[in-house]
Amino acid sequence: MASEENIIQAAGIKLCRQHPKVGRIYRTQSGKVKVKGGFMNLCPAGTPDTTGFMVDGRIIGIEYKTPAAFKNKDHGASEDQLEHLNDIKQAGGIAGIASNMEQVRQILAGVHIGLEEPAGRDDQLSLMVS
Repeated sequence: MASEENIIQAAGIKLCRQHPKVGRIYRTQSGKVKVKGGFMNLCPAGTPDTTGFMVDGRIIGIEYKTPAAFKNKDHGASEDQLEHLNDIKQAGGIAGIASNMEQVRQILAGVHIGLEEPAGRDDQLSLMVS
């Protein structure tokens, strides 16, 4: 039986695959798996649940969480996950954490759900621009 998070991921992947601005989206596996003769490394720790690219070439990284986990600190994301998502964001990509399809739509529209700026950052940026 699929977990709640897996059901949300599957719905998010389906939504992304139907979105006209998404080129490709994939379920991404991280960690290690046992294979004949040892272990095989998958994607590095912190890689988002789904990765892909927009038709304009921007990378996509979406981490899925249950609604209950999303209410926790950092929306339930690990430090590695936040670092990876923020790297995508800083590179101009589409990144965020979603617990429902409205959040997925917002992320695809360029809203970085779950990756809020640290307190005071806007003030620091405005001082640098002034």
